[in-house]
Amino acid sequence: IFNHLADGLTVEISIRFWKTSKRIWYKWINETPERQEKYKDARRQYAHSLAEETLSIADGTVDPAEANISKMRIDTRKWLAGKIDPDRWSKSLQSTLPLA
Repeated sequence: IFNHLADGLTVEISIRFWKTSKRIWYKWINETPERQEKYKDARRQYAHSLAEETLSIADGTVDPAEANISKMRIDTRKWLAGKIDPDRWSKSLQSTLPLA
């Protein structure tokens, strides 16, 4: 399960594959701290893969007509990586300006 999640299998697809409910699936994940950590690690690996994909998309875009499509694909992966692993991939929204 965890390898599939790290490779990008969504929770929704995993639930259908294992023929279970969302409640049971998450209950199984949360039964032990070890499973919780494996789940978090798998999701972090997936977020890292998404971030790496952005380079391939950017480097593979040579036709200016495809630039907007590539930008959308990159932005989607960046957004998703930031949601999955915000400590590593999200944009900081904090201002560094002093409040006088």
